Amino acid sequence: MNRSLAALVILVLVVVAAVAVLAVPRGTQTSSSSSSSTLTTSTMPQSTSSNYTTSTLARSPSSPSVCQTLTPAETDADLKALDSNATGAQYDAQYWLYLGQNYTKMTFNAVANLQTDGLGYGSGQLVNGYTPEGYWYQVGLVWNWGLYDGSGHLDGFYATFEVWNSSSDSVVFPQTGEGTSLIPLREVAPGDNVSLSLSFLSGQVEMMVRDTVTGETAVQNYTSFGADEFVATPSGSGYPTSLLTEWPRVEPYVCPNVGSVFTSPQSSITGGYLRFFEWNFTGEASSTPLLVFENGKPVPSPPSEPFSLGSRSQSFYFDYGGFDMFVTEDSFTTP
Repeated sequence: MNRSLAALVILVLVVVAAVAVLAVPRGTQTSSSSSSSTLTTSTMPQSTSSNYTTSTLARSPSSPSVCQTLTPAETDADLKALDSNATGAQYDAQYWLYLGQNYTKMTFNAVANLQTDGLGYGSGQLVNGYTPEGYWYQVGLVWNWGLYDGSGHLDGFYATFEVWNSSSDSVVFPQTGEGTSLIPLREVAPGDNVSLSLSFLSGQVEMMVRDTVTGETAVQNYTSFGADEFVATPSGSGYPTSLLTEWPRVEPYVCPNVGSVFTSPQSSITGGYLRFFEWNFTGEASSTPLLVFENGKPVPSPPSEPFSLGSRSQSFYFDYGGFDMFVTEDSFTTP
Protein backbone atom coordinates (compact mmCIF):
# COMPACT_ATOMS: atom_id res chain seq x y z
CA MET A 1 0.00 0.00 0.00
CA ASN A 2 1.70 3.05 0.91
CA ARG A 3 3.22 4.22 4.07
CA SER A 4 3.91 1.99 6.99
CA LEU A 5 1.82 3.51 9.66
CA ALA A 6 -0.26 1.07 11.52
CA ALA A 7 -3.57 2.63 12.09
CA LEU A 8 -5.13 1.37 15.28
CA VAL A 9 -8.66 1.80 16.19
CA ILE A 10 -11.49 -0.45 15.81
CA LEU A 11 -9.63 -0.91 12.78
CA VAL A 12 -5.95 -1.34 13.04
CA LEU A 13 -5.20 0.19 9.74
CA VAL A 14 -2.00 -0.20 8.15
CA VAL A 15 -0.21 1.89 5.86
CA VAL A 16 3.13 2.24 4.38
CA ALA A 17 6.59 1.41 5.09
CA ALA A 18 9.30 2.35 2.70
CA VAL A 19 11.59 1.56 -0.04
CA ALA A 20 14.73 1.40 1.95
CA VAL A 21 14.55 4.75 3.61
CA LEU A 22 11.29 5.60 1.85
CA ALA A 23 8.15 4.30 3.11
CA VAL A 24 5.04 5.73 2.16
CA PRO A 25 2.94 3.05 0.73
CA ARG A 26 1.51 0.53 2.66
CA GLY A 27 0.71 -0.86 1.74
CA THR A 28 9.26 -7.68 -12.88
CA GLN A 29 8.02 -9.11 -15.45
CA THR A 30 4.78 -9.23 -17.20
CA SER A 31 1.71 -11.36 -17.10
CA SER A 32 -1.85 -10.80 -18.13
CA SER A 33 -5.03 -10.61 -16.14
CA SER A 34 -7.70 -13.26 -16.13
CA SER A 35 -11.23 -13.11 -14.90
CA SER A 36 -12.15 -13.02 -11.25
CA SER A 37 -14.73 -15.07 -9.46
CA THR A 38 -17.06 -13.84 -6.77
CA LEU A 39 -17.61 -16.67 -4.32
CA THR A 40 -19.80 -15.31 -1.60
CA THR A 41 -21.52 -12.22 -0.35
CA SER A 42 -20.79 -11.37 3.24
CA THR A 43 -23.50 -10.27 5.65
CA MET A 44 -22.08 -7.26 7.46
CA PRO A 45 -23.31 -5.77 10.75
CA GLN A 46 -25.51 -2.69 10.66
CA SER A 47 -23.99 0.68 11.54
CA THR A 48 -26.02 2.94 13.80
CA SER A 49 -23.98 6.14 13.49
CA SER A 50 -25.69 9.24 12.13
CA ASN A 51 -22.66 11.39 11.26
CA TYR A 52 -22.83 10.68 7.56
CA THR A 53 -25.09 11.11 4.59
CA THR A 54 -25.96 8.40 2.09
CA SER A 55 -28.25 8.34 -0.89
CA THR A 56 -28.92 6.64 -4.19
CA LEU A 57 -27.78 8.86 -7.03
CA ALA A 58 -29.38 9.36 -10.40
CA ARG A 59 -26.29 11.08 -11.76
CA SER A 60 -23.41 9.20 -13.32
CA PRO A 61 -20.41 8.59 -11.03
CA SER A 62 -17.98 9.01 -13.94
CA SER A 63 -17.45 12.69 -13.16
CA PRO A 64 -19.08 13.50 -9.81
CA SER A 65 -18.16 16.38 -7.53
CA VAL A 66 -15.98 14.69 -4.91
CA CYS A 67 -15.83 17.58 -2.46
CA GLN A 68 -17.48 20.86 -1.60
CA THR A 69 -15.74 24.24 -1.78
CA LEU A 70 -13.36 24.67 1.14
CA THR A 71 -14.47 26.95 3.95
CA PRO A 72 -12.41 30.06 4.81
CA ALA A 73 -11.13 28.27 7.93
CA GLU A 74 -10.03 25.26 5.86
CA THR A 75 -8.34 27.48 3.29
CA ASP A 76 -6.49 29.31 6.09
CA ALA A 77 -5.38 25.97 7.55
CA ASP A 78 -3.97 24.95 4.15
CA LEU A 79 -2.09 28.25 3.77
CA LYS A 80 -0.70 27.92 7.29
CA ALA A 81 0.53 24.39 6.50
CA LEU A 82 2.20 25.54 3.27
CA ASP A 83 3.91 28.43 5.09
CA SER A 84 5.08 26.31 8.04
CA ASN A 85 8.24 24.99 6.34
CA ALA A 86 7.20 21.54 7.50
CA THR A 87 9.22 18.68 6.06
CA GLY A 88 7.36 15.70 4.71
CA ALA A 89 3.68 14.83 4.58
CA GLN A 90 2.00 16.06 7.76
CA TYR A 91 -1.39 14.55 6.99
CA ASP A 92 -2.53 11.25 5.50
CA ALA A 93 -6.07 10.97 4.14
CA GLN A 94 -7.52 7.52 3.39
CA TYR A 95 -10.77 6.80 1.51
CA TRP A 96 -11.88 3.15 1.84
CA LEU A 97 -14.34 0.82 0.16
CA TYR A 98 -14.62 -2.36 2.25
CA LEU A 99 -15.72 -4.99 -0.25
CA GLY A 100 -18.56 -7.23 0.89
CA GLN A 101 -17.69 -10.34 -1.10
CA ASN A 102 -14.97 -12.97 -1.55
CA TYR A 103 -12.68 -13.23 -4.59
CA THR A 104 -10.42 -15.87 -6.10
CA LYS A 105 -8.91 -13.02 -8.11
CA MET A 106 -9.21 -9.26 -7.72
CA THR A 107 -8.74 -7.08 -10.82
CA PHE A 108 -9.51 -3.36 -10.75
CA ASN A 109 -8.36 -0.54 -13.02
CA ALA A 110 -7.06 2.73 -11.60
CA VAL A 111 -7.19 5.81 -13.79
CA ALA A 112 -3.67 7.34 -13.60
CA ASN A 113 -4.16 10.58 -11.69
CA LEU A 114 -1.83 13.60 -11.41
CA GLN A 115 -3.57 15.30 -8.49
CA THR A 116 -1.21 16.84 -5.90
CA ASP A 117 -1.34 19.22 -2.99
CA GLY A 118 0.31 22.66 -3.10
CA LEU A 119 3.80 21.20 -2.62
CA GLY A 120 3.46 18.40 -5.17
CA TYR A 121 2.59 15.46 -2.88
CA GLY A 122 0.44 12.98 -4.79
CA SER A 123 -1.94 10.16 -4.00
CA GLY A 124 -2.10 6.39 -4.46
CA GLN A 125 -4.77 3.91 -5.53
CA LEU A 126 -4.52 0.53 -3.82
CA VAL A 127 -6.19 -2.88 -4.03
CA ASN A 128 -6.07 -4.96 -0.85
CA GLY A 129 -6.90 -8.64 -0.29
CA TYR A 130 -7.17 -10.46 3.06
CA THR A 131 -6.91 -14.26 3.32
CA PRO A 132 -8.36 -16.61 5.98
CA GLU A 133 -4.74 -17.39 6.94
CA GLY A 134 -4.41 -13.85 8.25
CA TYR A 135 -2.26 -12.20 5.56
CA TRP A 136 -3.08 -8.91 3.87
CA TYR A 137 -1.76 -8.30 0.33
CA GLN A 138 -1.57 -4.86 -1.24
CA VAL A 139 -0.84 -3.72 -4.79
CA GLY A 140 -1.13 -0.17 -6.04
CA LEU A 141 -0.30 2.74 -8.31
CA VAL A 142 1.12 5.89 -6.68
CA TRP A 143 2.05 9.33 -8.02
CA ASN A 144 4.63 11.70 -6.45
CA TRP A 145 4.55 9.53 -3.35
CA GLY A 146 5.89 11.04 -0.11
CA LEU A 147 9.17 9.82 1.42
CA TYR A 148 9.15 8.21 4.83
CA ASP A 149 12.11 10.22 6.08
CA GLY A 150 10.20 13.46 5.49
CA SER A 151 12.67 14.74 2.91
CA GLY A 152 10.15 15.20 0.10
CA HIS A 153 8.38 12.99 -2.41
CA LEU A 154 9.13 10.71 -5.32
CA ASP A 155 8.60 12.06 -8.82
CA GLY A 156 6.37 10.19 -11.24
CA PHE A 157 4.33 7.00 -11.16
CA TYR A 158 5.41 3.93 -9.18
CA ALA A 159 3.99 0.46 -8.63
CA THR A 160 3.80 -0.44 -4.93
CA PHE A 161 3.62 -3.87 -3.26
CA GLU A 162 3.33 -4.87 0.38
CA VAL A 163 2.20 -7.83 2.55
CA TRP A 164 1.21 -7.70 6.23
CA ASN A 165 0.75 -10.41 8.86
CA SER A 166 -2.40 -9.41 10.73
CA SER A 167 -1.53 -11.54 13.78
CA SER A 168 1.73 -9.69 14.46
CA ASP A 169 0.51 -6.43 12.89
CA SER A 170 3.75 -6.22 10.91
CA VAL A 171 5.09 -6.10 7.35
CA VAL A 172 6.45 -9.41 6.02
CA PHE A 173 7.11 -8.37 2.40
CA PRO A 174 9.36 -7.07 0.92
CA GLN A 175 11.21 -7.72 4.18
CA THR A 176 10.21 -8.56 7.71
CA GLY A 177 9.42 -5.56 9.86
CA GLU A 178 9.61 -2.77 7.31
CA GLY A 179 9.75 -1.73 3.71
CA THR A 180 7.59 -1.26 0.69
CA SER A 181 8.55 -2.49 -2.75
CA LEU A 182 8.34 0.48 -5.13
CA ILE A 183 9.04 0.02 -8.85
CA PRO A 184 9.18 3.09 -11.16
CA LEU A 185 6.74 3.12 -14.08
CA ARG A 186 8.19 5.15 -16.97
CA GLU A 187 5.49 4.53 -19.58
CA VAL A 188 2.33 5.35 -17.60
CA ALA A 189 0.64 8.55 -18.81
CA PRO A 190 -2.13 10.59 -17.16
CA GLY A 191 -5.52 9.08 -17.92
CA ASP A 192 -4.20 5.59 -18.67
CA ASN A 193 -6.18 2.70 -17.22
CA VAL A 194 -3.74 0.78 -15.02
CA SER A 195 -4.78 -2.72 -13.98
CA LEU A 196 -4.15 -3.62 -10.31
CA SER A 197 -4.59 -7.32 -9.61
CA LEU A 198 -4.14 -9.92 -6.88
CA SER A 199 -4.37 -13.59 -7.85
CA PHE A 200 -3.34 -17.05 -6.64
CA LEU A 201 -0.72 -18.85 -8.70
CA SER A 202 1.13 -22.07 -7.75
CA GLY A 203 1.08 -21.45 -4.01
CA GLN A 204 1.87 -17.74 -4.41
CA VAL A 205 -0.11 -14.53 -4.50
CA GLU A 206 0.78 -12.63 -7.65
CA MET A 207 0.58 -8.86 -7.22
CA MET A 208 0.55 -7.14 -10.62
CA VAL A 209 0.42 -3.56 -11.95
CA ARG A 210 -0.10 -3.27 -15.73
CA ASP A 211 -0.74 -0.24 -17.91
CA THR A 212 -3.50 -1.43 -20.26
CA VAL A 213 -2.47 1.21 -22.85
CA THR A 214 1.33 0.79 -23.03
CA GLY A 215 1.63 -2.74 -21.61
CA GLU A 216 4.23 -1.69 -19.01
CA THR A 217 4.04 -4.19 -16.16
CA ALA A 218 5.50 -4.69 -12.70
CA VAL A 219 4.96 -7.92 -10.73
CA GLN A 220 5.86 -9.24 -7.30
CA ASN A 221 5.00 -12.62 -5.74
CA TYR A 222 4.73 -13.82 -2.15
CA THR A 223 3.60 -17.10 -0.60
CA SER A 224 -0.15 -17.57 -0.13
CA PHE A 225 0.37 -19.79 2.95
CA GLY A 226 -2.12 -22.22 1.41
CA ALA A 227 -4.91 -19.68 0.83
CA ASP A 228 -6.98 -19.70 -2.36
CA GLU A 229 -9.35 -16.77 -1.83
CA PHE A 230 -9.54 -13.23 -0.50
CA VAL A 231 -12.37 -12.90 1.99
CA ALA A 232 -14.78 -10.12 2.89
CA THR A 233 -14.14 -8.46 6.25
CA PRO A 234 -16.51 -6.53 8.54
CA SER A 235 -16.31 -2.76 8.98
CA GLY A 236 -14.22 -3.04 12.14
CA SER A 237 -11.43 -5.02 10.50
CA GLY A 238 -7.97 -3.51 10.39
CA TYR A 239 -7.07 -5.49 7.27
CA PRO A 240 -10.05 -5.31 4.94
CA THR A 241 -10.42 -6.76 1.47
CA SER A 242 -10.86 -3.35 -0.07
CA LEU A 243 -10.15 -0.52 -2.49
CA LEU A 244 -8.30 2.47 -1.07
CA THR A 245 -7.27 5.95 -2.18
CA GLU A 246 -4.53 7.24 0.11
CA TRP A 247 -3.06 10.72 0.03
CA PRO A 248 -0.10 11.62 2.29
CA ARG A 249 0.24 15.41 1.98
CA VAL A 250 1.30 18.70 3.53
CA GLU A 251 -2.11 20.42 3.47
CA PRO A 252 -4.91 19.15 5.73
CA TYR A 253 -7.67 20.03 3.26
CA VAL A 254 -7.37 19.52 -0.48
CA CYS A 255 -10.38 19.77 -2.78
CA PRO A 256 -9.41 18.21 -6.13
CA ASN A 257 -11.23 19.10 -9.31
CA VAL A 258 -11.22 15.48 -10.44
CA GLY A 259 -11.37 12.52 -8.08
CA SER A 260 -9.50 9.23 -8.07
CA VAL A 261 -11.40 6.58 -10.02
CA PHE A 262 -11.32 2.78 -9.84
CA THR A 263 -13.22 0.72 -12.40
CA SER A 264 -13.98 -2.99 -12.17
CA PRO A 265 -14.07 -4.64 -15.61
CA GLN A 266 -13.80 -8.13 -14.09
CA SER A 267 -14.31 -7.87 -10.31
CA SER A 268 -17.86 -6.59 -9.86
CA ILE A 269 -18.78 -4.71 -6.68
CA THR A 270 -21.90 -6.11 -5.02
CA GLY A 271 -21.81 -4.23 -1.73
CA GLY A 272 -19.82 -3.30 1.37
CA TYR A 273 -18.99 -0.21 3.42
CA LEU A 274 -17.42 3.18 2.74
CA ARG A 275 -15.19 4.88 5.30
CA PHE A 276 -12.88 7.90 5.65
CA PHE A 277 -9.77 8.43 7.81
CA GLU A 278 -7.12 11.10 8.13
CA TRP A 279 -3.94 11.17 10.19
CA ASN A 280 -2.59 14.42 11.63
CA PHE A 281 1.15 14.23 12.35
CA THR A 282 1.73 17.91 13.14
CA GLY A 283 1.56 17.52 16.92
CA GLU A 284 -1.13 20.19 17.05
CA ALA A 285 -4.74 19.45 17.87
CA SER A 286 -7.10 20.25 15.04
CA SER A 287 -9.95 22.63 15.68
CA THR A 288 -12.09 21.15 12.92
CA PRO A 289 -13.95 17.82 12.79
CA LEU A 290 -12.66 16.78 9.37
CA LEU A 291 -9.35 15.56 10.78
CA VAL A 292 -10.76 12.36 12.20
CA PHE A 293 -7.27 11.16 13.11
CA GLU A 294 -5.78 13.57 15.64
CA ASN A 295 -2.10 13.44 16.62
CA GLY A 296 -1.77 9.72 16.07
CA LYS A 297 -4.94 8.95 18.02
CA PRO A 298 -7.28 7.11 15.68
CA VAL A 299 -10.82 8.45 15.70
CA PRO A 300 -12.30 7.08 12.48
CA SER A 301 -15.33 8.34 10.69
CA PRO A 302 -18.38 6.19 11.25
CA PRO A 303 -18.77 3.60 8.52
CA SER A 304 -21.51 4.13 6.02
CA GLU A 305 -24.53 1.90 6.26
CA PRO A 306 -23.85 -1.44 4.58
CA PHE A 307 -25.06 -1.30 1.00
CA SER A 308 -25.78 -3.73 -1.82
CA LEU A 309 -25.92 -3.09 -5.54
CA GLY A 310 -28.11 -5.09 -7.86
CA SER A 311 -27.34 -3.47 -11.21
CA ARG A 312 -25.16 -0.88 -12.91
CA SER A 313 -28.01 1.61 -12.75
CA GLN A 314 -27.67 1.74 -8.96
CA SER A 315 -25.08 3.76 -7.07
CA PHE A 316 -24.22 4.59 -3.46
CA TYR A 317 -22.99 7.88 -2.01
CA PHE A 318 -21.19 8.66 1.26
CA ASP A 319 -20.40 12.15 2.56
CA TYR A 320 -18.22 12.98 5.53
CA GLY A 321 -17.09 16.52 6.33
CA GLY A 322 -17.92 17.72 2.83
CA PHE A 323 -15.86 15.04 1.05
CA ASP A 324 -17.80 12.56 -1.06
CA MET A 325 -17.29 8.98 -2.23
CA PHE A 326 -19.37 7.19 -4.87
CA VAL A 327 -19.65 3.51 -5.72
CA THR A 328 -21.44 1.54 -8.43
CA GLU A 329 -21.26 -2.10 -9.48
CA ASP A 330 -18.27 -1.30 -11.70
CA SER A 331 -16.65 1.85 -10.23
CA PHE A 332 -15.45 3.59 -7.05
CA THR A 333 -14.70 7.35 -7.00
CA THR A 334 -13.01 9.27 -4.17
CA PRO A 335 -11.41 12.70 -3.63
